[in-house]
Amino acid sequence: MPLPVTTEITPTRSETQMARRVAMSTTQDERTEMILARFEAEYYEVSSITLPRRHQQNVELRRLTEQMRKPLDEVTAEDLATYIGSQLKRGLKPTTALKNMNCIRGFVSWANTAGLIDDARSDRLKLVRSPRGSGGRSKPRPYKVEQIHDLHRIISAKYPPLPTCGKGSRLLEHYLRGNGPDRLRRGLWRHGRRLQYEALIALALEQGLRRIEILNMTIPALHYDNDEVVVVSAKQGPGREKIRAVPYTRHARTVVQEWLDFRDVLRPDHGSPWVMMTMLGDSHRQLEPMSFEQLKDALQPFGRGWCWHRLRHTAATEWLRAGVPLEKVRVYMGHSNLETTLMYTELLKGDINDAFEAAEEKFAARLQLA
Repeated sequence: MPLPVTTEITPTRSETQMARRVAMSTTQDERTEMILARFEAEYYEVSSITLPRRHQQNVELRRLTEQMRKPLDEVTAEDLATYIGSQLKRGLKPTTALKNMNCIRGFVSWANTAGLIDDARSDRLKLVRSPRGSGGRSKPRPYKVEQIHDLHRIISAKYPPLPTCGKGSRLLEHYLRGNGPDRLRRGLWRHGRRLQYEALIALALEQGLRRIEILNMTIPALHYDNDEVVVVSAKQGPGREKIRAVPYTRHARTVVQEWLDFRDVLRPDHGSPWVMMTMLGDSHRQLEPMSFEQLKDALQPFGRGWCWHRLRHTAATEWLRAGVPLEKVRVYMGHSNLETTLMYTELLKGDINDAFEAAEEKFAARLQLA
């Protein structure tokens, strides 16, 4: 009986190409997931990125790698421009496309510091232009002097200091002796909140610190015996730590000293300068380290419109108005390039026009102009 003849089925060219695509897609997905896991551990946690921002960034990075069919660390400037262009063609508004682009830019900065993208490709990716009509960078919005005065008045009214005599003057003494409930009484809580708020606001308003830089501050770097506040930049990445020193203003040093001295009296069991100062729970709960979300929402009790970053904008603007050289303001603010600092000078054009009008009469008189 003859043996059956077996025929070897050779895959067609299209089937071979399909198999390669599937294999490449699987490898690409695995590599992307590994990169995103590292990105989350080294960027999100260190920089305290909010959960909605994390979700948006992850969605954009996955869309980019799927559309370009290559791992995230191989994306080029041409790929990024093509990706953003496709979003505009689908009908996305330029401002929305810019937000998506900024999500990718954050990843590029991290990938460069992490060694996944070299300096040359990182620079080319950063040079990809923002979508036309998106408005580019947002303009600084400093507060007016009157608004800052109002903020301090609101704090004084909402959180009055402890009285020096009479009712409530011995609240701190009773607390330290353990007399009464094991928590900060309302008068003592208000006093502590006032001192901490004034220190926090001074660091943003007078020293120009970012919110995350304030939160990550240590007592030695912040101590009032120093001539300067030592700041670890919020824009740091793995293996690249940037430190800047901002000279203490007289007022900032005073309010920071008042808060740190009061904090020492309360004796929290951690090294953070900032405590929750909540009215809920016992003293242990009240003196826990302040969280990122709590600091983010800390200005809400004073009404709408108060923002930590606008306090920082005010610092840069008022420094320039006071005559501090532009390059020094750039260093104090921690700007990576001078162009960012130059945005604040646009706000000073009105001051220049006012000064010119005020001096015009004297100028004409000196030159005996009709």
